[in-house]
Amino acid sequence: DLHNELPIGAYYRPAFKLPANERPHVRNGAPVTPDSIWLPSLPPTLAENATAVFDFEQPVWGPWQRSGPAWGDGPVEEPLAGQQMVVGATGRRFATSMHGGDLSIGRVRSPQFGLAGGHLSMMLGGGTDPAKLRVELWVDGAIARTASVPAPGGDTMHRVDIDLGDVRGKQGYLVLVDEDQRGHLDIDDVWLLP
Repeated sequence: DLHNELPIGAYYRPAFKLPANERPHVRNGAPVTPDSIWLPSLPPTLAENATAVFDFEQPVWGPWQRSGPAWGDGPVEEPLAGQQMVVGATGRRFATSMHGGDLSIGRVRSPQFGLAGGHLSMMLGGGTDPAKLRVELWVDGAIARTASVPAPGGDTMHRVDIDLGDVRGKQGYLVLVDEDQRGHLDIDDVWLLP
């Protein structure tokens, strides 16, 4: 695995594998052909007074509860087979429900955390069907809020904020939902904002 062997792997992550017919020809005599596009693996820059809740930097789900194959064994370092270049993720990893392709479905539930802020903010990408692809915020045993990927969708992540309003100060957990056999969900950098 090249990105674990070279020092470049400490600063960049593979973002997209180039199809064989789209790889550039190197004219400087080097005996290699580039086969992927890499992006900087920069740490997230937290907004002022923001608190990081989940950064998806661990390779396994750990205390998260998973059902169905879509979310795999944990967050990934690079797009999975059939996925486009994922732009907007920070650090080394992001979570995606693309394990097994778009056909696979599943859920993953976070540990409980305090809603000590006015907004819950996250980076989302993937499909735009909020009925089948969404992030649920559960409070007091019920869904209190949902978030979904804004149009036009795709694997470029966008920041989505949820107003916590009447659930501020309570305990809650997230459920990442993929019930769509034609799409997937990408997520990174869940923050609490004032």
